[in-house]
Amino acid sequence: MNAPAPTPLFPKHAFVGILLVCLIALFSSRPLTPQGPPPQFVYTADESTHMISAFVLNPTTGALTLVPGSPFNERLDPYALAVDPAGKFLFVANNSTSDVSVFAINQTSGALTEAPNSPYAGGMGFNPTVLTTDVSGKFLFVGNTYFHNVGGSNGEVDVYSIDPVTGVLTPSPNSLTTFAAIGPSTPVGIFAHPGGKWLYVMGLTLPDEPESDVVEQYTIDPTTGELSGGICGGGCGGGIYNGPEQARSLGATPTGAFLYVGAGKNVGVIETFAVSPVDGSLNQVDVLSLQPPFSNSITVEPSAKFLFSTSGTYSIDPMTGSLTPTPNNSNLISLGPNPQVVDRIGEFLFTGDPDEKSAILNSFQIDTTSGLLTPAPGSPYTTTAVVQAIAVTGSPVVTPAPAANFSPTALSFSSQLVGVPSASQMIQLFNTGTATLNIASIAITGANIGDFSQTNDCAATLTGGAHCMFTVIFTPGDAGSRSAAITVMDNASGSPHSAALTGTGVSDTPMAALTPATFTFAATTVGNSSASQAFNLMNSGTGALAISSIGFTGPNPGDFTQSNTCGSSVPTNMSCTPSHSRRKLLASGPRCSV
Repeated sequence: MNAPAPTPLFPKHAFVGILLVCLIALFSSRPLTPQGPPPQFVYTADESTHMISAFVLNPTTGALTLVPGSPFNERLDPYALAVDPAGKFLFVANNSTSDVSVFAINQTSGALTEAPNSPYAGGMGFNPTVLTTDVSGKFLFVGNTYFHNVGGSNGEVDVYSIDPVTGVLTPSPNSLTTFAAIGPSTPVGIFAHPGGKWLYVMGLTLPDEPESDVVEQYTIDPTTGELSGGICGGGCGGGIYNGPEQARSLGATPTGAFLYVGAGKNVGVIETFAVSPVDGSLNQVDVLSLQPPFSNSITVEPSAKFLFSTSGTYSIDPMTGSLTPTPNNSNLISLGPNPQVVDRIGEFLFTGDPDEKSAILNSFQIDTTSGLLTPAPGSPYTTTAVVQAIAVTGSPVVTPAPAANFSPTALSFSSQLVGVPSASQMIQLFNTGTATLNIASIAITGANIGDFSQTNDCAATLTGGAHCMFTVIFTPGDAGSRSAAITVMDNASGSPHSAALTGTGVSDTPMAALTPATFTFAATTVGNSSASQAFNLMNSGTGALAISSIGFTGPNPGDFTQSNTCGSSVPTNMSCTPSHSRRKLLASGPRCSV
């Protein structure tokens, strides 16, 4: 007889439950490590040793430590550096060999690995001096000192598409032909606007003014990266801005609202320009005169409160972009082209040796209240040669948002008769942002809302880069200055957005004047007629002059006759001509009439 099977201490389903409890306890006992931002790296171009020094940035203190394997052999002539917004690739402009090297950046260590087939030959240009990527990281722009077919008269900008996986560069079709983007010679600065539409390159003008500075503006094709505009895009007539001094440096605020131009030969200047969010055009705001040393480099920290240059430290007016010198950081003033670069997501500044003698890299923490720089722990750090250029990885996270801007920013009407409609004027509303603009309402607001009327073709939404048109008519309700505004309520920052409307109303008042005021006829025999003399009747008023009759009064009205071209009215600012003739006299002696 078989013995009964022993009863298990725990049922099967109990083991499953116990196992689940143990697993939960095991994983819950291990705290999850939050994913922080990726590490940042700082790279220097050590031109004379053909090396790239690489450092890991401490995001709290600004201290730097060498990347394993640093320095990295660049082999050629590292003159200028740039990194893409994602921090995946380091681009190196090799000046003497007229090509571009590309290195993949290890996202954990910062170590560099040269991309396949690097370096990449230039297009139609020689001797690159500046380079940058666009905001998307799809395209690389390289400013060259010379253009092949011009023999040194102009520079040229090469355009490359960037393989997002390998970093391999492919030149654009135009970069390989005479349709390349011709630009200023010997570029000293390059800036890709964060809106993704425009590229600015600063350098020297044509050889007839070798000491002048010029800023060229190009429009970026969002699909191909090809550039339009510039010297030949505008008929080879010069740049968007031509200055009187030697070109030295170019910088901008992180949002692209203001552009700064450093120039000077005998007298140094930093020129401030407001950048139109609609078409990228430049409007000069201010010119700050300097004594040597000059602004050989310009960089603006992320909060746009301070500008740093080899000529000093300056506070930035948030409304106008104008600069005010501060007494801070005088130890960084340099007579030479000492590079200065800010961290784009932290408050750190990196510079070479201000005296341009030592192979060092300085790291400073920026006080965002005063602009004062404090050396990071361990600064300065050793490089292999005097630093020619600096690049820092890391880009701020940009949230897509709409932006509303009128162009022009206001409408002004000429003097207009009260109650009479003017000719229409046009104004456009642009969405210069990267998200849809939702329009809630459109209205005429202000002191004299009844004097202005508008029609528009605006839909309820405007996609990024789109615009709509307003047609405005001024019909003054009274004499004097009249004002109002087109006001749009929308979902963009700064709403409501307005465009000012102004005009002057004038009353309908005629003003008559005879010229000359009197005529004296020569003595005429009684019964004979004199030669005629002409008067001019002028209406200099603001309304039509109505004429009910023209005749003679006075003691001798029968001695004079007249004919005229006046009709029943004389329009404003017009005249007509009555003429007088003396007829057969009734008696001798003085005769008169009016």
